[in-house]
Amino acid sequence: MDLFTENDLRDLVTMRSKYCISLFMPTYKIGSEIQQNAPRFKNLIAQAEEKLVTAGVRATEASAFLEPARRVLRNGFFWQHQADGLAVFLSPGLVKVYRLPTVMPERTVIGTKFYIKPLLPLLTGNTRFYLLDLDISGCRLFVGSRYMLSKIESEKIPGSLNETLGFDTMEKDTQFSSQPAVVGNNATTVFGYGRQTDKRKVNIVNYFHRVNDAVTDILHNSNAPLILTGVEYLHPLYKDANAYPYLVDTGIENDVSLLSFADLHEKAWAIINPIFQKTQERDTANYKILSGEHKSTAANDLKTIVTGAQHGRIGTLFITDGQTAVWGKYDEARQDIEIHDNALPGDEDLLDRAAINTLLRGGTVYIVESEQMPDVTPAAALLRY
Repeated sequence: MDLFTENDLRDLVTMRSKYCISLFMPTYKIGSEIQQNAPRFKNLIAQAEEKLVTAGVRATEASAFLEPARRVLRNGFFWQHQADGLAVFLSPGLVKVYRLPTVMPERTVIGTKFYIKPLLPLLTGNTRFYLLDLDISGCRLFVGSRYMLSKIESEKIPGSLNETLGFDTMEKDTQFSSQPAVVGNNATTVFGYGRQTDKRKVNIVNYFHRVNDAVTDILHNSNAPLILTGVEYLHPLYKDANAYPYLVDTGIENDVSLLSFADLHEKAWAIINPIFQKTQERDTANYKILSGEHKSTAANDLKTIVTGAQHGRIGTLFITDGQTAVWGKYDEARQDIEIHDNALPGDEDLLDRAAINTLLRGGTVYIVESEQMPDVTPAAALLRY
């Protein structure tokens, strides 16, 4: 699977061209059905070519425009490694392909900007988290969501303790075991003997300070929770070095180096999901309180919400599920909106616009069923100011 991030969203929504092509389809991961993936994508390409020609593009130009998609079609290895859904975006000079953890609708859309509504649930509900696997032979940093876990490859993350602190070996101390030991029957955990123990712990904490520096640099714009994994005795040592303010108290106190990403994600999600649910319940209750008190920081009128999202005022946005649309236009000069009963030429879904701008400006978006909305309107928001 491919991780779809806020940066990917930003790249897509800022693209404008005479023809932006968005292709979506469900895909099969296993079994004989995977043979259907490539033919279904071929049909999407044919639909896109037909729509381009209908729009006035010459057939040869339409075919050349879709050649990057045909290269994807010819990649046999790619089709053997799919997830639950596929999204492909084409415009002059840009090709984006995402294998996604949720089923996508089968759809071909051509416009002056990309159609990204099916992707919004991947970024909503404040479900982003990070996981740091503590290991003195080399720490690993992961980013996760409700659906997946992916390793972050960064040169900023230090190598092993020995490499980072400049040791040829771990001081070749034969008196010290790198694994904690149990003494007698009293389950007392020790790390070694005398001064060697203290020195070892100091070295590990110094190493973790370097790891923390890298982690806080990589996550400097994030408020997502961070989970620790690794053998138990390393957790308090890292916490001594940690400066990231969103470190979760509960971690996975086991060596997870042999776990698959899927198994590691399952263990992490069991910890993080209750935190996210509690956060959503808190935000819902907070909105209801502020709305009941008629506070200006709780809004349910779409003009305030769309305009506020444009200027980064929305901290938390609730919108009804993705089947709901409010068609209209946003007039930036007048800071106003027009709402239409049906989509007119040049219209956009104002709920999508509010959600996208909220996400791009660091806010949280919840897409919920109507009965879970904190208000009777299709959108409700907690404003930052």
